[in-house]
Amino acid sequence: MLDGECFESEYALDATLLAVGAGTTTEVHILHNGTSVFRGKIRLGGAGEGTTRSE
Repeated sequence: MLDGECFESEYALDATLLAVGAGTTTEVHILHNGTSVFRGKIRLGGAGEGTTRSE
């Protein structure tokens, strides 16, 4: 890619994020080129022990 040149691209995302330790709490983010394509919570604000995303 040349400097300043931008190409559109396709991507597939299939992610499962799970808490592995007892008492783990976290907010998770998946970025594509620095832009958030997904964010979720694990054991925060009533969220469960994992989160998934497919697109």
